[in-house]
Amino acid sequence: MHIDHILGIGEQEGILESEYLIQEWGLPKHIVVISGSGHSWVAFDYRNTREDPPVIFIDADQKQIIELAPNFDSFLQGLYLEEVETEDVDPEHPARNWTMEEMTTALASNDELEVCHALDYLYANPTGHAAFIEQQLVTLLQHANLEMKQIAANYAYHFHEKGVLFLLAIIPPPF
Repeated sequence: MHIDHILGIGEQEGILESEYLIQEWGLPKHIVVISGSGHSWVAFDYRNTREDPPVIFIDADQKQIIELAPNFDSFLQGLYLEEVETEDVDPEHPARNWTMEEMTTALASNDELEVCHALDYLYANPTGHAAFIEQQLVTLLQHANLEMKQIAANYAYHFHEKGVLFLLAIIPPPF
């Protein structure tokens, strides 16, 4: 099972959203959601205990609940970092060092693949490019092509998660 985050304490994107998630996704009552999204969740199960609850996995689509650990300590001890193999460089398309001019040209094109290649390069090499990245993403978010907008939104999220951007800075005001 892949767990890429554990929710913090808070009303937005935190465990205090549990009541909303229970209602929205038809989850069992008396749980506290600590991870997951959409159709699968990890939660503390308070249905039969008030202290040191077991940690469960809930598959909302299959209506299935599986106990992952008898308590949170055991759950944490069972977590590990997944070894991710780095992709070998394709000999026909070796990694390249982009110039600012090449990135600007690629990001101004209507070629989705070229835009993704330029954004991938910036994602791997963000140092000193934050203002440029922000400017280019704002432009792409206003692109006439819906696919380009979706690409820009996806990259904006990932740049934000990496700490390169603050999303409020790139979302234009509604007025």
